[in-house]
Amino acid sequence: VWFNHLQVFHWSTFPCELWYAFCRLHDVRFLFRSIFFWVISIIKYVLLGHRMALDLRFGDGTDISVSEANQVRKIIHKNMVFSSWQKGDIMCIDNFSVSHGRQPTYDLGRKILVAWSTPINKRSLQLPYIEEEDI
Repeated sequence: VWFNHLQVFHWSTFPCELWYAFCRLHDVRFLFRSIFFWVISIIKYVLLGHRMALDLRFGDGTDISVSEANQVRKIIHKNMVFSSWQKGDIMCIDNFSVSHGRQPTYDLGRKILVAWSTPINKRSLQLPYIEEEDI
């Protein structure tokens, strides 16, 4: 079973990710935000019955519970690798090989740019021939 984007688009994800950030960084701002967004999310999605724009369910249409979403989240967090960034670093990720994401932060100087491309077959590319003297 493939739970592609369950960890992103389940209604409980944002408060949970803020909780994980608090547990990892011990920054109380994440704790307060987690509590705030849990309250908002429970009111909006549980009590009022709203659905997220990208609503996720099992193939038979039944809801994915918070407990089931937590099982997926725990596995993802258990296998996370954090990169130590330095100014000027660039990271390229193969979407077919890894799940990836960004963690909540209060770093206002951080800039993340994302680019998408269509997979290409490198062997089908016709590269120009360059003479050794042109180099």
